[in-house]
Amino acid sequence: MRHLAMRLRGLLRGGTAEKLDIWLNDARTCGIYGMRRFARILRQDIEAVRNAVLEPWSNGQTERTDQQIENAQAGVYGRAGVDLLRGRMIPLQDWSLHQE
Repeated sequence: MRHLAMRLRGLLRGGTAEKLDIWLNDARTCGIYGMRRFARILRQDIEAVRNAVLEPWSNGQTERTDQQIENAQAGVYGRAGVDLLRGRMIPLQDWSLHQE
């Protein structure tokens, strides 16, 4: 499994469509159920996977920003609790002054 995972990592850092096809075939025919299932799921959106292998850019920065916005919204809408929201709004050193 580690060998297949490391090969996929290498593909994502700069591989070819042919190497991706070989990797998918190897993963599909290996004896590890989780890896076979993972390869089957990747095939469901094969064009996106090919783009991830072939294109030099990624949407990682966008995903990080989206996650930060979701975390902030959770605090604003009360799912994170008042204490956590207060901790984010008031700097830590000033927050202890307001507790007295």
